[in-house]
Amino acid sequence: TQQITISGSNFGTACDGTNNVVKIGTYSVPCANVSTWTATSIVFTVPSATNVYGGTGSNGLIVRASGIDSGGSSFYVYPSISSLVTPSVANAFREGDTGIQINGSRFGSATSTVSITLSGQSAVSSTITTWSDTQITITIPTALADTIDTGTLNLSRVSDSKTSNNWNIRVLPQITSLSPSSGIVGTVVNINGTHLGSDPGVGYRSTATDNIKFGSTQALESDISSWSATLIQVKVPSGVSAGTNTVVARRSNYDSNSSNFSVLVSFTQKDFRWYANADSLQPTDPWPTGATNLAENTTIGGFDSPPANADVLRLRINVTVGSVNLAAGSQSFKLQSGSSGSCTSTSWSDVDIINGSGVWRGYDNATPADGAALTGLLLSTSNATATYEEANNSANNPYAVSVGQNIEYDWVIQDNNAPSGTTYCFRMIKSDGTALNSYTNYPSLITKGLPNAPTSLGQYLANGTTAVAVGGTASTQTIILKMTMTGVGSGTIYPQIEVKPITQTLDGSTNIFEGSGVSYTGSPVTGQVNLTFGQISNHTAFHWRAKTRMNTDYSAWVSFGNNAD
Repeated sequence: TQQITISGSNFGTACDGTNNVVKIGTYSVPCANVSTWTATSIVFTVPSATNVYGGTGSNGLIVRASGIDSGGSSFYVYPSISSLVTPSVANAFREGDTGIQINGSRFGSATSTVSITLSGQSAVSSTITTWSDTQITITIPTALADTIDTGTLNLSRVSDSKTSNNWNIRVLPQITSLSPSSGIVGTVVNINGTHLGSDPGVGYRSTATDNIKFGSTQALESDISSWSATLIQVKVPSGVSAGTNTVVARRSNYDSNSSNFSVLVSFTQKDFRWYANADSLQPTDPWPTGATNLAENTTIGGFDSPPANADVLRLRINVTVGSVNLAAGSQSFKLQSGSSGSCTSTSWSDVDIINGSGVWRGYDNATPADGAALTGLLLSTSNATATYEEANNSANNPYAVSVGQNIEYDWVIQDNNAPSGTTYCFRMIKSDGTALNSYTNYPSLITKGLPNAPTSLGQYLANGTTAVAVGGTASTQTIILKMTMTGVGSGTIYPQIEVKPITQTLDGSTNIFEGSGVSYTGSPVTGQVNLTFGQISNHTAFHWRAKTRMNTDYSAWVSFGNNAD
């Protein structure tokens, strides 16, 4: 408390509280606060709890000696701040904090101004919530200079504009947002905020007093690429846990508020293998059925017994877990197919439900339960089992999986009139529709195709070499019709022709003849049909067309010459 010295004359010898007393207006200063009283000098202090404000004239400073009052001298007792109540750290707050309580005396009864001044900056007024002579509550303004963290707080009394003592304060770091607010380990996160502090400098960004933490994991120096009062750029550090982590920025040993960041598991689709379906958890016969087996990461091609309508396949596929460990029961997936463009640029759609209308759909094997945990691994790179799946969505992973492990799934899918000769790619995605972080291999296949329409149609005499021109005649018991044939995959391919008098339409109803089958392994082969007079009439003009057959699949018709069908 400040000592006040009054100099003058005829003050007497001692304070008695009645006839010899120091007054401020009508208030008498207790004798206990008077340390010196002589005829020419009085030294006293104003009690801290007094609510007298002082003023001029009779409201000012008066000395009463032997019952006689002196003239009043201008004298003011200033507002006094005695304490500051803040949310967490003493005498410190963040921009926008509410309910900051200022305790003291002589604030006045009318609302006035509370100012915050940061070092070297202009004063900024706070929003007043409540005001009384001994207590004020305020909201901290948001316009404080971000680059300065220390300063003072004071208030002004409205009745006489007297200003209180300065109270030292600190503005704490504040995180306003994280961008992005979720990601995998290594994701660069922008920490946006105010008063995050100046850059501690390279080599000092990950210390006990200056650091960034995700949960309990402190980012390394190498994780932090930049630091300013309003933006810190940091990678999600290794060692964090999956799920919600609180991010806190510490500068000069002062912590910011916390902001939530969701650390995600990363997934990479890795290896696959096609299997023939079996009514069990473990398929045993790699595609195609029989002794021939396609290797891992091998497409089902046209010569690999490609699937046709209603065929059921099994797809073993694994996914690499990265970033952070995958907790048991925390993730489910979907299987998708696509047929336009390459596997990296196709348009994807979900594999349909069991008995759904999609070209690829789930399938219900009688014995294994959909979503059952696998009992064994088939892929050479797998080291964690997942589930057997007959339809989307998959069950959640049954076991915890560590970073770097490959978790294996088994999908059952059925061809539901998928267009013939079409290439399809498959991929797994998260059940919420989010694509995996990356894809190393895409399972793919081509559906069973129709044989190609025949080419190089020709008609010959019985010797098979003498051609008969379009519109020509033949004096022979036999006419040989030839064509070049190509199919899909491998197997036996058959030539067929339809022949009718020129006056009749070729409509596929009658007069259709099939020649002998020819073994097809990928190279063009010649097919022929021999016609005799028992099959066609003498002295009649005919026209004909041809197609090919493989099993129950037929090519389109192709007409010979310029004759209309």
